[in-house]
Amino acid sequence: MPANEHELYLRFHTPDARIIARDPSPMLPQEQAWARYQARVHTSGWLEWLILPLVIGTWMPALLLWIVLSLYQWLLAPDFDPARHWPVIVAGLVTSTLLLVGGWVAWNRRCAAQDPRLRYWQAMPEAGEVELEQHRLVSAISLWSNDFDPDRHQIPQWIDGQIREMPDSGISEWVLARTVEGRWLVLRQRIAGTFRGYGTQVRPTADRHWQLSHELAIVFAPRTNLSLGMRFSAAPLLVTRTDYWLNPDELARLTAAAHHWTFFAPDRYAVVNPAEVPWIEALVARARVCAEGLPEGLFGD
Repeated sequence: MPANEHELYLRFHTPDARIIARDPSPMLPQEQAWARYQARVHTSGWLEWLILPLVIGTWMPALLLWIVLSLYQWLLAPDFDPARHWPVIVAGLVTSTLLLVGGWVAWNRRCAAQDPRLRYWQAMPEAGEVELEQHRLVSAISLWSNDFDPDRHQIPQWIDGQIREMPDSGISEWVLARTVEGRWLVLRQRIAGTFRGYGTQVRPTADRHWQLSHELAIVFAPRTNLSLGMRFSAAPLLVTRTDYWLNPDELARLTAAAHHWTFFAPDRYAVVNPAEVPWIEALVARARVCAEGLPEGLFGD
């Protein structure tokens, strides 16, 4: 049975021993901020432990007791009068309610203490270590998409040394990059700004285009596929800029091929699987038609 989105989310944020070893590195301040940002939803405390026991446990024993007494009176003892046994009934009800609520809270607390995901995110941000996956880029081409989500109208951005929630323009810049080993990488940058309407195809100004370098290190929370950022170094990478906008079908397929979210080993973040390479190369060929007057052959095959 396929897992639902919530189960996939929890699994994606749980350390996975199947992930291949990467290069350990000390966290940069920005990466630690992103780790704390991610960790804020992976917590468990008295509110989480109490809410269901109090909401359900306070009335469930009374309902069950009423059902049992009604069946007993109807099937076995028509002359049974609950009022005559009221002190005993109340004492049993209070005792059962306390046992149910107390036991439920204790169980929730025990599960939280043993949950590997919660334990991981409690310690990881302060451990100060990330993992790096190194790539050397030799060429790249940029494409665009407009995919505004009305249920998620803000995106987190690193601005002036802190993470801020900014309006989502719905526009993303996609970079399809070729590595020195011949692999394809799919990178995405969401653009903050004002949403101008569905179907709008207005590129951000050139100063907001993604500036890449030849050396890329993708930063991961250790033993997970969750990226905490990217480190670029070496000489700037010449990116073929296009005015190609992905249609909905292309966007859905590229998103799946990119492996940015809820994917699992042996798939790798941003690395295109061999089965998708022909489609990626066909997409690149279509995008090159929209290149900004750059000479043929600038983007290596």
